[in-house]
Amino acid sequence: MGCRTVARTEADLTRGFLNTLSNNPAIKNADGYRQDRSITDIYLNAQLSNPLAERGHWSIGADYMGGKGKQQSENFAYFAPLSGRGRSHSRSVGIDERTELEDERNFFGVYGQLDWAVSDRVDVLAGLRINSTREKRDGEELVNGIEVPGNDSRNTTRATGHIGASFRAFEEGENFVNIYADYRNSFKPAAVDFGPESEADILETEDSKAIEVGVKQRWFDGALDLDLSAYRMDFNNLVVPQVVNGSPGLTNAGKLNLDGYEAEAQWHALDAVSVYGAWAYHKAVFGDYQRLFGSTLTQLRGKNQEMTPRNTRALGVVFGRSQGAQASVVYSYIGERFLNKRNTALAGDYETLDASVGWEFGDWGVRITGSNLTDKRPAIAESELGDSQYYLLPARHVEAGFEWRF
Repeated sequence: MGCRTVARTEADLTRGFLNTLSNNPAIKNADGYRQDRSITDIYLNAQLSNPLAERGHWSIGADYMGGKGKQQSENFAYFAPLSGRGRSHSRSVGIDERTELEDERNFFGVYGQLDWAVSDRVDVLAGLRINSTREKRDGEELVNGIEVPGNDSRNTTRATGHIGASFRAFEEGENFVNIYADYRNSFKPAAVDFGPESEADILETEDSKAIEVGVKQRWFDGALDLDLSAYRMDFNNLVVPQVVNGSPGLTNAGKLNLDGYEAEAQWHALDAVSVYGAWAYHKAVFGDYQRLFGSTLTQLRGKNQEMTPRNTRALGVVFGRSQGAQASVVYSYIGERFLNKRNTALAGDYETLDASVGWEFGDWGVRITGSNLTDKRPAIAESELGDSQYYLLPARHVEAGFEWRF
């Protein structure tokens, strides 16, 4: 069997961001850019799979993913009143520089996977993949009538794989206890930053090694499902946002080590009512990673990755069948996290509440959904538009929908 997809995306963007908090009209306190961007993606996959001696299953295949993207930008500096009123129109300010960037990627891989039941209690899953990636990039800046070209290319061929096993330690009727473990080795080319700069340098590939162990359980004749797990993941060359020459960009972050524990439970209290709970502890710490802050080179080893909370919890109740009334309520807790890589700004924890109500009538249904009903607005992600800028959690939002299946 096989699949193929083709996607084409075009965008006309205008963006601006503050570079200082000065409110003096004589000082250009903001940078902006207008950009035309086009991206074409192609994905092809062919796969063959069959049972193996009634105790297993094998599959082999090959896939290809290609992409080509191009941006043309006009960059400018301007004054933006801190009140947000009376700001300049982007077409009314002078252009400081014009940039172009074109990136072409070709990813090809062949893979195989085997799922083998060693016995009635033990199952082993293993896979191997050979990857070949080729990328080339051309950039150009036009400053004061002078063209400054740049180009780069990177070819990488390497193997990745995974192996895992599960052991059914207990089984009685619908109740069971499964113990599992899994190891994975993977890599991927760095993300492309189609920002306002003509950054022709191609970043290093991201590499990771991960191991996970856990226990999956079912009790009370299928009424209660439990999943307890622990993991360790080591990243090399993780791609993170960084300001480059006063403008937003991307960079490799050396090493990042992640450890965590997760617990999930689902209780089917009644035929139409389920209660869901989850808890997670995540520790994300930089390894060897040096970064410039202003003119100071700082070693971030041992610092927590920014915007990564250590504790999260969730509790939800879902009511409804495939037909008739339906409703849900979900409570979430997000713990404290640092806003910056140097761990000097700590953001407090927050809680959110989501809910929905609806009705299914045969082939059609109606639903009202509310998110962030507590209307909390904490910082949840770094902005790509500048250092120490953040996206906030979207405000309270309620929407109504109608669905008809035909």
